[in-house]
Amino acid sequence: MTSKILSSADRIELLFHHLGLERIHVAACMSGDWGDLITKSGDRICSLTIVAPHLNKGVPARLHAFTSPSLIITGDQGAPAKRARDLVDKFRHCELVELRN
Repeated sequence: MTSKILSSADRIELLFHHLGLERIHVAACMSGDWGDLITKSGDRICSLTIVAPHLNKGVPARLHAFTSPSLIITGDQGAPAKRARDLVDKFRHCELVELRN
């Protein structure tokens, strides 16, 4: 018996199908998770919230085609804040919320 290792996006897609969810709201941190979802199932995502973005797999190539509203929440200092400010410009419809101090 062979088993195929599924990506997190594949596992999430299977869960959505099992639960009968056609459209979803997503909250995530790691770009490997939300990026794969955008690439595989972007049309199913109603909105995307990214908290303290960590770009462990970089920015997905299809990000420019993602049209659902997005929100990025981050602190206002250091590398994470800079990463969030840079990332928000790569979305079509994205709002940035910076938490002071």
